[in-house]
Amino acid sequence: MSAATILAALAILRPAQYHDNPERLALVANVVEQVAGEYAPRWRWGRPMLEAAIATAIDQESGLLETVHDGTLRGKAGEVCLMQVHPQNHTWQRLGIASFDALGGTDYQSTLNCVRTGTASLVFAAHHCYDQNYHRNWARAMWTQYHFGNRCWISPHAKKRAALMTRIASTHWAPTTEQREQLNATKQHAALLTQ
Repeated sequence: MSAATILAALAILRPAQYHDNPERLALVANVVEQVAGEYAPRWRWGRPMLEAAIATAIDQESGLLETVHDGTLRGKAGEVCLMQVHPQNHTWQRLGIASFDALGGTDYQSTLNCVRTGTASLVFAAHHCYDQNYHRNWARAMWTQYHFGNRCWISPHAKKRAALMTRIASTHWAPTTEQREQLNATKQHAALLTQ
């Protein structure tokens, strides 16, 4: 997949959020593509499935709501950002991120912090559950581990997430010309920030 196909998928899954702020979703799609490239060597099931897993987590954890993205609306236990990272998940510290609050925000760096932290947790959960003899049902077990954080098993919500992830990975999502332009603009803006 590319950022363009990720954006097309997110726009179809959450059309209201896309129409409210297409530039924000373009930023998210670019970050997903970047982070998937960073973590693909550590993921057994191919980069398109990793991108689909990240997009599924973002969709299911936050609904792509801007108030969740910016960190003002948090989960019951204080979870923050698009991937709803739990405060007791200290992956952000291992990644060298300055603070837990640095995961929430609609700017490039905060979005990158959030998606990197969530992706690291997804990769760990997938491999941990696979290694716990969930070879055929690794995706379902991964979603339970990601959601509950304590062990591999197959919960009802995990089946839904695994099905959505497979759908995202196997569907040809065709981005519009407008979506491609938004992606290019956010990539250029992100490149300026990292110089």
